[in-house]
Amino acid sequence: MEEAPSVGGQNIFDDLRCDINLAADDLAIIDNTAGTVVNVAEVCFVAPIPGAAGYARVPANQGGSLAGNLGENTYIFVSCTADVRRRTLAHEFGHALTNSGDTQTPKYVFFPSGGGTSAHDSSVDDGRRIRHSTEATAWTYRPPGSLNAAANRLLPGCP
Repeated sequence: MEEAPSVGGQNIFDDLRCDINLAADDLAIIDNTAGTVVNVAEVCFVAPIPGAAGYARVPANQGGSLAGNLGENTYIFVSCTADVRRRTLAHEFGHALTNSGDTQTPKYVFFPSGGGTSAHDSSVDDGRRIRHSTEATAWTYRPPGSLNAAANRLLPGCP
């Protein structure tokens, strides 16, 4: 457990919120997190995030001020006010494993799909919570430097 960083001598969470838009508190965390590596997702439990329960900064989500700081690394922010009955952390790991953003999906699919379906994907009672196409993307290796590729560098043994 690490203390939250300070900006201008003030703890970034003194205002009781984690500002991610435009990159402020998340950037301070990224700048002050030592020892990050590309095959580890840094998970940070933070003050309330306005308008979100969680947020993932993945290589494809550089943002204007993040290009030099984020690089190949992955950061997941989960609000301390996130409802524990929801799959917030799992959803954010979906972003981490696919290096992608949100799209519209049925309520029973907790992580967005980049498209494609199988016969089981649309069945509410089949127990599918991640679509086959999303799973395939998560198992796809993202080559170094391919910051926008829909794939990952987190799973060991990933081809």
